[in-house]
Amino acid sequence: MDTGPFRLVLLDAASHAVLLADGPSGEILAEAALPSGFTPVDLAASVGGHIFIALAGPGGTGASFTFNPEKRLLACLPLTVPAPSQFAVAPDNRTFYLTDPAGALYAGDRTALTVAKWGKPAGCGACAGLAADQARVYGVWEKDGGGLLAVFAPPGETLRTFSLGGVPTGLIAAGGRLLVPFTATPFSGEGLLVLPCAPGDEPAVIAIRCSRCACACAVCPVHAAAGGDGRMAYIACEDSAALVAVDLTA
Repeated sequence: MDTGPFRLVLLDAASHAVLLADGPSGEILAEAALPSGFTPVDLAASVGGHIFIALAGPGGTGASFTFNPEKRLLACLPLTVPAPSQFAVAPDNRTFYLTDPAGALYAGDRTALTVAKWGKPAGCGACAGLAADQARVYGVWEKDGGGLLAVFAPPGETLRTFSLGGVPTGLIAAGGRLLVPFTATPFSGEGLLVLPCAPGDEPAVIAIRCSRCACACAVCPVHAAAGGDGRMAYIACEDSAALVAVDLTA
């Protein structure tokens, strides 16, 4: 199948660098070294091809970089941030969000060079995933007996929360939906939770493993991705090394 031309931006842990690669051939087009002493955590692409990169440093510190694939330039924002565990970028190419290892949520502004702490939902532990659109920020947190999804509006106002029966392992926003892969508690199975970004529509739970099967042989869904038209979702399962394809329209 001919996919057409495309490029990949990668974080290479071995060479401690950002790589720009040609998709079909795999040829490395450009390489930019990351600062020593910092560990790359995640990258996020925003509207217009802007790439944000989050790094964790020594002593609970962090750093935020931008990468311009067209000019092949890597630049550090002159801004001190906490060590990030989860990372997301708003479509305005200006605002980014991160959580620290304890689960606290922060909002950063790369134009004003400010970082504000929003805190986290009461009773929650680590954050398992973040996503953002023009007006809202979404996050999933681990909690005793399962998890919690929280929706925020700047400057940190909690709009709504949604209790999760399983343990959330990630979060993406795609096609007006929130996709939350989850793994098992002693009382839940494993699968994908599909929630509307706006309240009103009913959520859907798509099971990959029932609770009995999950206890005997877990698959551990950990990452979700969606096709460009929002019709299909793809779930990577860590323990089973499987990829699950989900038809979101059906």
